[in-house]
Amino acid sequence: MRSTILILLLITAFELPAQSIRLLFADRKYPEVVKQFAEKEKELDEEELYLLGFSFFQSGEDEKAIHFYDKAIAKGFDSAFVHFYKGIAYRYLDKMENALAAFDKAIQLDSLQQQYVCEKAFTFYRMEKYDLALAAYEKAKKLPDTYQAPWYMIPHIWYVQGKDEEALKGLYEGLEHIARDNEYYTKTLLEIGKIERLYKKDFVKSAVAYQKILKEDGTHFEACKRLTIVYNQLGQKNSADSLFRILRNLYLENKLPEEDMKFKRVQIAEYFWNDRVIMVYKNFDPPAKVPDIMLTGYLLDKKGEKVERIFQSEKTFEFTKDSPKHLLCERGLQKGRYNYGIGWKTEEISPSAFFELIQQVLDGKIKPMAASGF
Repeated sequence: MRSTILILLLITAFELPAQSIRLLFADRKYPEVVKQFAEKEKELDEEELYLLGFSFFQSGEDEKAIHFYDKAIAKGFDSAFVHFYKGIAYRYLDKMENALAAFDKAIQLDSLQQQYVCEKAFTFYRMEKYDLALAAYEKAKKLPDTYQAPWYMIPHIWYVQGKDEEALKGLYEGLEHIARDNEYYTKTLLEIGKIERLYKKDFVKSAVAYQKILKEDGTHFEACKRLTIVYNQLGQKNSADSLFRILRNLYLENKLPEEDMKFKRVQIAEYFWNDRVIMVYKNFDPPAKVPDIMLTGYLLDKKGEKVERIFQSEKTFEFTKDSPKHLLCERGLQKGRYNYGIGWKTEEISPSAFFELIQQVLDGKIKPMAASGF
């Protein structure tokens, strides 16, 4: 967010005379601006005070950013975008009422700037005041369409409110108004893919949405991950496997989100048993020794909020040529491990084969052969 909101700033005309703070700022050397000029505010003019405030903001010091924005305003630099960035800083500090007041001032000074109204609406959204957020986004919709957020956020809020049908219709309409290079285009497609899969159970349309993202960016992590799940639901194992290879390459190149790099795995499939979800994850690192894990399945409760049981495939010793290479085991939520004495004779386990054995356990057709504590 801190980097993307530079877009508005970059189209604002600043003269760049040979003054260090302006030149450093133009080169986006924000830490240097802070280091050299934080204690020299009396030497700075009103615009330079703003530049110093924005540099503090980019350095994650929102309180100091607001301090220098106020100094700039008091000295005469009472521009709409100064109040706008002040509002953004307040929101990072979770001071929502202050943020709304700052956005209101920015809108008062420049009532045609769609981004100002959208960020006010987003603040209401963050406060879970969805009706106020919707009203503000509807107002933003009538302004010059430079930011394009309303076309995504309005149906997104409907989805949050449980209006799935209305949300899906609005998202498809939004695609016709959002430019492909706008961040909300991808967000809209991700939401369409999710609703088509979870609400409509239309896996083909869900796949189409994710494929459109990958057509523009072939290594988009979230689209790859979600399309892998959809392909497995469609029984298109080869397509799912090819996407997993892309995801694994991103992992090997350390290009995945921090959480996925930490846990070294990704969700690849989703199945249902007695109206409960079973989420299947696959480790990026293939099992090399006993008892390394390849697949993990999480059975959720009926609300889909808590994990009730955890199943795993464990690499095992091969005593004969007909022995399984991996066994189905269950890990207790607190402690303990159950070995079901049955598994797979192949090195690679398909998620559907993994689910089939889990389903037999849940149906009471397979019982544990051994149990142990950790």
